[in-house]
Amino acid sequence: MLIPKRILSIPSNTLILGAYAESLSDNSGNPYKVKEIVITQQGSYRVRYALAADTAGSTASARLYKNGAALGGTYTNAAASYIDLQEDVGEFKPGDLLQVYAWAPAGFKAKVRNLTLSGDLALRPLGITPGTINKDS
Repeated sequence: MLIPKRILSIPSNTLILGAYAESLSDNSGNPYKVKEIVITQQGSYRVRYALAADTAGSTASARLYKNGAALGGTYTNAAASYIDLQEDVGEFKPGDLLQVYAWAPAGFKAKVRNLTLSGDLALRPLGITPGTINKDS
């Protein structure tokens, strides 16, 4: 019996694409979109990026968004040197937007660089979701 399958992305360390240039938030103190990637393959991904404050003593914050809605956790860095962040995020469809929003207190800026998207392609039977078991009676 042939079981229909679909191709999905699953989080891994296999690099798919990257946006490496440094981007700055505005200085309003509000979340500001600094990076955006258009998703082309359904599934889940490993996202990495680096975050720093523009001035020592300020605190930079960043969070991933999907199509303008907050996703995952908020990360902070109170140093002008970069810290590397990683998060596995999922349930994307082709055309979805993966975004990084960053912010710092009013008058300061957050810096983000080295955004990468990683994943491997996997076949999954249609109608089967991760964690479910199919038993023949």
